[in-house]
Amino acid sequence: MHCSALPFSWAVSDYVLAAAAFLIPIGRLSDIIGWKKVFILGRGTFAAASFLCALACSMMVLIVVRCIEGMGAAAMFGAGIAILSSFLPIQEKGKVLGFL
Repeated sequence: MHCSALPFSWAVSDYVLAAAAFLIPIGRLSDIIGWKKVFILGRGTFAAASFLCALACSMMVLIVVRCIEGMGAAAMFGAGIAILSSFLPIQEKGKVLGFL
């Protein structure tokens, strides 16, 4: 049986694509409904999708769930940076955000 590498590359790439595509819209949503809510929702989405990745019964299911996992990561990253920079003094923002 011959197995192509294409589905495996999509399982990796769609996570990054979803995280990048949803970072700005989810960041805007976090400004509207609150950073903490979006961060918690993103953390729950990421955790649930990570669990479902382990249970994926086909490559197509894995690709879809990895995309959802990327959306959760975008929510955590976008809201997390917003939360962090809202509490930092202006002199420390560049140093702390550069460290991340």
